[in-house]
Amino acid sequence: MPNASATSSAYTAWHVETAGDSYEVLETGDSGFVIATVSEEEDARLIASAPGLLDECKIQLENWQQLLSGQWDGSEKGIKAAMSALEEIISTATGA
Repeated sequence: MPNASATSSAYTAWHVETAGDSYEVLETGDSGFVIATVSEEEDARLIASAPGLLDECKIQLENWQQLLSGQWDGSEKGIKAAMSALEEIISTATGA
């Protein structure tokens, strides 16, 4: 069965906060470290989603490797789980 979701992985999440006329991308958690300050909310969402996007890319690569090696048979359930994880991270990045 493939890896289904980046949400179960251990990447450091980032989030967006309004800062006057701009948007800050901050590390989620105790540190609150500012990653970036940008003027467009869309840019901030995309930057904030970078750790999750990278993690999901790694998971999907592993899924394809498992499929090619025969460790996974490409079941419909696994494909739907992988698609759902991709849809979730794309939604996070785009705000859609």
